[in-house]
Amino acid sequence: MQGATFKELPDKEGYFGLIPGFQGLWASADTVEKTRAELAEVLKEWVDLGIQFGDPIPDIAGIPLIQG
Repeated sequence: MQGATFKELPDKEGYFGLIPGFQGLWASADTVEKTRAELAEVLKEWVDLGIQFGDPIPDIAGIPLIQG
């Protein structure tokens, strides 16, 4: 999760997190810690679906998530 970015939402309504390079992968929650945990779960589901549909899975920091 080192590459993830987090921003506070306007009016202090919580936080938004994403992982650059992972299109459509984001999460939001009321604290950074909850957003990070939600983002980790969303990443797992995103990768699982990508594998299921044969979509390319980007590397993170040069490390492949999927060994081919």
